[in-house]
Amino acid sequence: MVGIACLLAVALPACGGAGRPAARQPNILLVTIDTLRADRIGVGVAPTVDRLAASGLRFTSARSAVPLTLPSHATIHTGLLPPEHGVRENGVGGLAATHQTIATLLKAAGYRTAAFIGAFVLDRRFGLAQGFDTYDDQIPRDPNATERLEAERPASDVVDRALAWLRTAGGESRRPNADSRLPNPLFLWIHLYDPHAPYNPPPEFRARTRTPYDGEIAFADSQVARLLDALRAAGAIDHTLIIVAGDHGEGLGDHGERTHGMLLYDSTLRVPLVIVAPGRTAATIDEAVSLSEIAPTILRAAGMTPPASMTGRDLLTVGLKPDTRTIRARSTTLRPRSRRSPLLCAHAPTRYMRAEARSRRARFPLMRRSGCARWAMSHARRRQRLPRARRIRRGRSPRGTTSRTHSPHRTRVGRRPSAR
Repeated sequence: MVGIACLLAVALPACGGAGRPAARQPNILLVTIDTLRADRIGVGVAPTVDRLAASGLRFTSARSAVPLTLPSHATIHTGLLPPEHGVRENGVGGLAATHQTIATLLKAAGYRTAAFIGAFVLDRRFGLAQGFDTYDDQIPRDPNATERLEAERPASDVVDRALAWLRTAGGESRRPNADSRLPNPLFLWIHLYDPHAPYNPPPEFRARTRTPYDGEIAFADSQVARLLDALRAAGAIDHTLIIVAGDHGEGLGDHGERTHGMLLYDSTLRVPLVIVAPGRTAATIDEAVSLSEIAPTILRAAGMTPPASMTGRDLLTVGLKPDTRTIRARSTTLRPRSRRSPLLCAHAPTRYMRAEARSRRARFPLMRRSGCARWAMSHARRRQRLPRARRIRRGRSPRGTTSRTHSPHRTRVGRRPSAR
């Protein structure tokens, strides 16, 4: 624990002679819990996160940009939406090195950076390791299962590795800082994968929860408690910015979706987001926010100016003025099956969302949130099995008149579309 205290001792004011106290940079702890629904917070399933929410800022309307692990974490670390950072699906491509991440920017500012990952889907080959001094993704995996992304390790193993690193790193010499009197602050990212399907919690956690999914959440929550206890014992918790977030939710049968990745309902988009910042009083914020705003919030808390590409707000100031932003989300899972464009949604302050399926001939109008995802999915399936001529012309009308299609456009019935 002495080693942890050495590493986590944050830049406390230090005077040299008659000099003024040096500026303080906080340690930063980012915990992302995979597949965590927002409705599991505040109901006793995750008591550690509940306590954090009661002592910090709890955002009740936080939403993911995409209900998939890798694209969502790319958004968290870059502050960009999937069309901007280019990561749209798990296991396909990766984050380009040209993008600036939280870790690359904090490392350049003198932070020590480390990440401990719970699943192969965030393996270093997918680009999120850039900027981390340590990126622990040593997850047991079948070497012959090259196409499978489900390999994972329990939250206890992830936190064990993080605490062991803190103990050993605490005795290492510190790298030079802009002010040699100050120790280097720390940026630590912990990723816990346990609530992701299949749900197999330890027996003691399964016995005290209603469902196996809740048991996995309770187990992951207990490991967050271990991490916070280490910070508390090191005397560093009062000088650490703590952010806990889900990367996306889980369907659990809502709207006919058992897991996630297909539809854009709140069951898979709305996530917990809790921020505990030194010197900030507790508050509950109902304003709609996006996980893309975590990156600029962290950088501003570290006293840095986010790059121009990070257009999100500082979440520590949200609620101080009216919001007119639109929170956007995206799903591409329909694309390989229906050969259609991805489903897009936008959560606006008016509580409407826009479902758009852009193809060569269609752009669908504004739909109510309650039915847009289901409507767009069924529409894509219908379009897949209809003959090409009927994809443009629905029904029959007298020659020379017009007939409405699924899009706002109209096509003359007597004029067949040209073959492509």
